[in-house]
Amino acid sequence: MHDFLSVADVAERLNVSEKLVRNEMDRGRIPFKKFGRLIRIPASALDRYLLSATGFKEPLVSGPGQAPPRTVRRPPPAKKKKRPANA
Repeated sequence: MHDFLSVADVAERLNVSEKLVRNEMDRGRIPFKKFGRLIRIPASALDRYLLSATGFKEPLVSGPGQAPPRTVRRPPPAKKKKRPANA
C-alpha cells in the first residue's frame, strides 16, 4: 500500500515552508495526487525528489518527523588589510 503525505507533512519533514513545497509542486519537481480537494504526495515521490535534488544515493528521510541534516555554510575568513609601506 502507498503512503501519502500532506503538504504540511512534507514541509515539516524537510524543515521548509508549505509555500516552498507548493512552489516545487507547481514547477513539477514534486509529483502529487489529488483526491477530490485533497492534495497528497506519495512518500516514494518525496524520496525520489530528495535523491535528485541532493545527489545522494540513499533517502535522507526515513521516518516521520525526521528532517535531513542541514549543512551550515560559513563565510570565508576575513582577509587582512595590507598596510601601505613607509617610503
